[in-house]
Amino acid sequence: MKSEFIAFRSIIDDVHTADGTQEIRNLFGADVFPFPKPSTLIASLVRQVTAETDIVLDFFAGSASSAHAVMQVNAEDGGNRQFILVQLPEMADEKSAAFKAGFFSIAEIGKERIRRAGAKLLAEASHTD
Repeated sequence: MKSEFIAFRSIIDDVHTADGTQEIRNLFGADVFPFPKPSTLIASLVRQVTAETDIVLDFFAGSASSAHAVMQVNAEDGGNRQFILVQLPEMADEKSAAFKAGFFSIAEIGKERIRRAGAKLLAEASHTD
């Protein structure tokens, strides 16, 4: 029997795995994290299962897609959700774009994404006021 890998392009209505990669490119100008979750996917879940004052816990923070999503949903609905992210001090590969960009650990990428995504959301909010 022949075994084939089937790639699904859409995860949930108009959310694709490549969206996470594009988000990272837009925020960092490089592919500093392989296969990040799209924040739009996590935001969809946050909208479905949280109240406006809940806390979202992510034990595998990676590039901080969950934090990005929580901030986005709060910006949309005026909520005050908080997030707690946990990331082991995993070092970035010395040959990776992340390392070359000055990010020596996965946690550093996540912290910087929170800063950049937060700044972007604030800038977008000030343009709509």
